[in-house]
Amino acid sequence: MTTIPKPAATTVPTGEAEVSDEELKFVIPGDRRIEAANAITTRSMARRLPQLIRRSLALGWQVDRAAVIACTALAA
Repeated sequence: MTTIPKPAATTVPTGEAEVSDEELKFVIPGDRRIEAANAITTRSMARRLPQLIRRSLALGWQVDRAAVIACTALAA
């Protein structure tokens, strides 16, 4: 776990237990998904969009053809 310091508080709580000035942040070292999300560009997302749409339509077509037709008709 990594700790991130919180900004200094302007008021001090009275009658309460001491409050820590650090915030816990869950970090997975070497997580490829986070690194990929930080490295992706708008151009690369736009390039993948047609393939994602085709795959989504194909999956929906296998599950419920009438719903895909209805959604396509309503979107147009």
